[in-house]
Amino acid sequence: MLKSIILSVFSCFVLLQVQAQNLYMPRDIQQAFKKETRSPDGRPGKNYWQNHGRYTISITALPPDRNIKGTEQIIYFNNSPDTLKRLNMKLILNIHRPGAARFGNTGVVGMGINVRYYCMITDKFGFFPQMGISSLNNTTYFKYGTLNIGAMPNFVFFPAPQLGVNLGFGNIGYSLDYQTKNHNFNLGLNNNISFGLNYYWGRK
Repeated sequence: MLKSIILSVFSCFVLLQVQAQNLYMPRDIQQAFKKETRSPDGRPGKNYWQNHGRYTISITALPPDRNIKGTEQIIYFNNSPDTLKRLNMKLILNIHRPGAARFGNTGVVGMGINVRYYCMITDKFGFFPQMGISSLNNTTYFKYGTLNIGAMPNFVFFPAPQLGVNLGFGNIGYSLDYQTKNHNFNLGLNNNISFGLNYYWGRK
């Protein structure tokens, strides 16, 4: 009886050993063992290597100016036996600024008004400039956003008295960033084309 118990325990132990030896091993782990960059016990192997970089960053800040200028030099040391055909780099701007989008979406709310002045050439064909002003703001930090002022020329055609088809082309625009105070002006005739179908209430 005792011999049977000992034999059973020994058989179970051998079975467990065989099952443990047959566990699936990922291909990259097998390659690491084969190249001796990693030891079976998890320690670095004799051919272990590690890449590193050396960063030299120069920053210029002149308060009260909100703009920060700088340069960066990166020297990358490749200690691997392979040739690096390309490098992966990520540039994340203003990552620590309140309201900056990190790994999620940032809500934006906009308000604006547009004004049109129609100059009719015939009863059915005319021209109008569309002028507008709008503000886009971050919903979490409302003071972050942009002010936009612009105008766009349009042609309009009335196939019916109260139905107008308009074609807009080009724009004159000005934008201002509330936080950085940066502003820019743009002018173009072919960089913004729009098509619209409008119903004119009360037109006869």
